[in-house]
Amino acid sequence: MGNNHTGLLENQKTQTVQESAEGLDYVSEVLFFLKINRMKIFDASWIYFSSPEVRFNRVYDMGAFTEDCIPPGKTACCIEFTCNKGDEIWNASTEDLFNHVIRIFENNNIISRSEVEGYLVKKIDHAYPRFKVGYEKRIKKILDYLSTIENLITIGRQGLFNYANVDDVLYMGFKAVEFLKTKRKKKIDYVELIPESTHFNQ
Repeated sequence: MGNNHTGLLENQKTQTVQESAEGLDYVSEVLFFLKINRMKIFDASWIYFSSPEVRFNRVYDMGAFTEDCIPPGKTACCIEFTCNKGDEIWNASTEDLFNHVIRIFENNNIISRSEVEGYLVKKIDHAYPRFKVGYEKRIKKILDYLSTIENLITIGRQGLFNYANVDDVLYMGFKAVEFLKTKRKKKIDYVELIPESTHFNQ
């Protein structure tokens, strides 16, 4: 539902829907992945960093989740940099991000540079909904319009502009399948797709 996708229904949407979609805002994210020549680097699956000198805010260790996704004796971790598309973090080079990460890791005795076997970056321009005053009305206009289109259901964090976790998204998926298996393919009440704990006010 981000601005990059508002043209998908170019010939069908109204001006009000277009303006509502363009009024939504998202936090962007740079995901920095490290390949590490060591098994788990943390006892926990993830840890948070809150110090002002640390530019990333969360690190999760793949090996602490499951050993099925990593080579024997090794692990990988993902370092999350939340940002705005086009800002200093978004435009930083992969090498600059690595140097920042490894400096923090070495200073905190997490891993050393010699243990890193490789790294890569993935950028997400629409990562987290940014809730600004009036967003509920914009969402309602968009979803009311989309509910009139047969065989179309939008779900998930981006699709419903909803701060949903994995369990919430699974719930949305199961509910969407229920709709598609019946004749309720139009006029869907999208509130039914959203777990009560993450409802937005309409």
